[in-house]
Amino acid sequence: MEGMSETRPVRRIPPILEAEIAASRIEGILAADDGLARHWRTEMAFIEAAASVGMEDIRLAEASIIMRLTANRQVEVDARGAEQARRLVGLMARPPQLARDAVAGLRRIERAAAPIGVIPDEGDRLEDLELEEIVSAALEKSATPLLAALNGAADYAHRSRRSSPAAERLIFMALDSEARRITRGGPALPEAGQGDPLLLAAEASWVVAPAASLSMGGFRIWSPISGAGALIEAMSAHLGRELGHLGTLRHDLGKLDAAAASARGRSRLADFVALVKAQPILTSARVVQDLGVTRKTALALIETLEGQGCLVNFTARRAARFWATPSLAGRLRHGRAIGHTPMSAGSECSPADAPRPEPRGLRDKDAEAARLARIMADLDVALDGVDALLDRSSSQRGHGHVGSDPLDE
Repeated sequence: MEGMSETRPVRRIPPILEAEIAASRIEGILAADDGLARHWRTEMAFIEAAASVGMEDIRLAEASIIMRLTANRQVEVDARGAEQARRLVGLMARPPQLARDAVAGLRRIERAAAPIGVIPDEGDRLEDLELEEIVSAALEKSATPLLAALNGAADYAHRSRRSSPAAERLIFMALDSEARRITRGGPALPEAGQGDPLLLAAEASWVVAPAASLSMGGFRIWSPISGAGALIEAMSAHLGRELGHLGTLRHDLGKLDAAAASARGRSRLADFVALVKAQPILTSARVVQDLGVTRKTALALIETLEGQGCLVNFTARRAARFWATPSLAGRLRHGRAIGHTPMSAGSECSPADAPRPEPRGLRDKDAEAARLARIMADLDVALDGVDALLDRSSSQRGHGHVGSDPLDE
């Protein structure tokens, strides 16, 4: 009708792009603050490890990962589960540089994901060439980091016949980290570190923690092949929550900066604050070693920051103590045990989602290749939606189109 404005149809952003936008916001915030990035990824590594182990039928809280391996007292927790989580935390803190050496990186992931006490069957593992193909296809053919991670995890899941879901999740995170590092043009990050993996400061570029995402607010099955849609939805929700948590963590680090600014005379407090920002989990021995001070001075520095609410002893004992910022300490002290529950008839996961491993010699290579192609084609549908939206947005800007566009918000 005359005088009435035409109603424009509302275009929905593809779910994968919504997740990538949320991930990119967090990535940008972390790229601008190394201390914030180090502390957030250290927190998330413990949360992801507990969630990942929980998906393997082991109930484990974040706090138990530290307590079981560092306490001088008995802790009621699955010892093998805690050791498994320790491996995962170490790998997430320093993920392999897959673009540099795909085979060595994926073999390291497979070792970290292998169940404690189980000797892997060397005759049933993927060949080196297959590992190279998984990484090259994921990094070279995917337009965004999340698509690279999804493609690589799904490719590995299919080729390995779902023999190691834990390895699939680590591959997802390693590819997410590598794709973001390459896109940003960042330098290679360290892959190894001295000492206990639990005390390594996180040096990585990943943003998404898949097991933690799926475990938020309940429990959903990990399946990068048939469950990509549910995973993308869970990732978006989890990233939104973590975006809010970054404010809390930034506040903790701001208090540290204020404490450093208050230092007077020959105080080593400013140096100690710099160490806390670089090393999220601390012991008095680490302070003595890194700052070259006496144990008495180290404890005095720790006590000063404790008194200002900047550090918390999360092991709650007088000997062999560990300190962290209130945010990390809170997550370690009050972590919720996450465990796998038996599947019901209405479960998301069907037998087809998690087939049992088969001897590689019995596989139909032609059928395997055809199925893998279908899987990759399904994931590329999301990429087509992203390309179409970006093309329309670019065209509108080029013609001076004025209006609301999701990408402009």
